[in-house]
Amino acid sequence: MIPRRMLTALRSAPSVDRTHGFALFLQGETPLGLWMVEAGHLHISRLSHRGKTVVLDVLESGDLAGLASAVSGQPHETSAAAADACRLRLLPRADFLKLLHGDHESSACIASLLAAELAAAHRWIGNTTLARSAAARLAHYLLSCSRADLATFTHFELSLRIGVSREAVTRILRDFKASGALSPLRGSLAVRDRAILERTAS
Repeated sequence: MIPRRMLTALRSAPSVDRTHGFALFLQGETPLGLWMVEAGHLHISRLSHRGKTVVLDVLESGDLAGLASAVSGQPHETSAAAADACRLRLLPRADFLKLLHGDHESSACIASLLAAELAAAHRWIGNTTLARSAAARLAHYLLSCSRADLATFTHFELSLRIGVSREAVTRILRDFKASGALSPLRGSLAVRDRAILERTAS
């Protein structure tokens, strides 16, 4: 939950419209400030050491982007690009820091949001880098998703999220459907048997 004073400041900041694929900021760039998604979706991604782009998160209306870099002033550790037509607000870093220093509620809330981001990053690292196979990695990810999210994912989007090829995702999903872990209906992605996925992920 964004604190009241910060939300007011963000809503008063200039709005920008961006089309699908437009890069809001890139990994390694100096932060301009704190971004808030007002409409649309943002892909938060990172370039792996193998040169492969992996989507770490998808932000939607009301979410903040670039928070850690806005606080620290360090270059962005991730990139953000519009997943569809987006409207965003940018609170310049100087204004953001001034608000943090002058408002206890905002400071406490931002600390909580950063802690949540760190915990999510640790979960993602554990579920992906420590997984013994691509199937285990995908099983971890499917178990963490809501039913609504699963219904909208394409094979390509799933491949971006776990850092494997689309062909590998298609093959693994076919195996999951054959085993009864996922719905066997073509074009449908829904978990039928969590126990099978949990065994694969372990």
